[in-house]
Formats: sequence, C-alpha cells, structure tokens
Amino acid sequence: MLRIILLINLFFLIGCTQNPPITYSNIRALRCGLNKNKTYRQYTFDKNTGYLYFYDSSKEKFKPLSQRIESNSSSYINQEYISKVKGHKLIINEIDYLNEYPEKIFKLTRIINMKSLNERNIFRDKEGNLETKRLNCVWIDPKLGF
Repeated sequence: MLRIILLINLFFLIGCTQNPPITYSNIRALRCGLNKNKTYRQYTFDKNTGYLYFYDSSKEKFKPLSQRIESNSSSYINQEYISKVKGHKLIINEIDYLNEYPEKIFKLTRIINMKSLNERNIFRDKEGNLETKRLNCVWIDPKLGF
C-alpha cells in the first residue's frame, strides 16, 4: 500500500514539474492569463533588467517595446510601460492614458513570480477601490510565441 502511494506521488511530482524557460541570449518570454475566453498577455523581457521586447520576425531580432510603440501600433500608442526584475519577480507598471476611467488614466501593476509562474495584477476600479487579480503563466518560446 505504501509503495502504491509513493508511486502515485512520484508520478504527480514528475508530471507536474514546470518546464524551464527558453532563453535567447538574455531574452525570455511568458504567457499569462490563459482562461476560458483564450485571452492572455505575452511578455518578452530581458531576464536581468526586465526591459520589455518584441520579436521582429522580418529582421529576426528582438527590439525594445518602445520601438513598437513608436511605429504607431494602435494597441500600444496610448500606453506607457515601466518594467524591472527584482529578485525572482518581473514587475511591470502600465499606464493607459485614454480610457473610460474618470481621470482618463488607468494604472496597473503586474507582478509576475518567475518561480511559481503566477501573475498578480493590482489596480483601482472605476469607484477607486483597490482590486487584485491572480493569473497563471507558462514559459513560451520568445521567437515563436508558444
């Protein structure tokens, strides 16, 4: 009986281990927030500094996210990102300047634990109450996005 329990525990231990991150130079990528609606956010970042990047497949190189913003990509034009790595956490502060909030500025802090692969989002709702959401993350290939 004890052997069966040990074998079951060993099976779950091996089957539930997390995949190691795929790294190109110092660049890693995470996908967070997978849910029923298949919505998620992808973060490509420098593992030492936390600076955000995107992969330009036409030039086959990683570029700072600010270059995507400067190219007038509609999804980034009204947003500002400040990110850093602190210990084993990637901290991303987002500011959205055009939205439906009364003060027209929406601030969001994303704290991603790179060991437990959990993301915590902290923001104020329309009434000014502090909200927190927790999401799961997975390591992905920075070039392929999966």
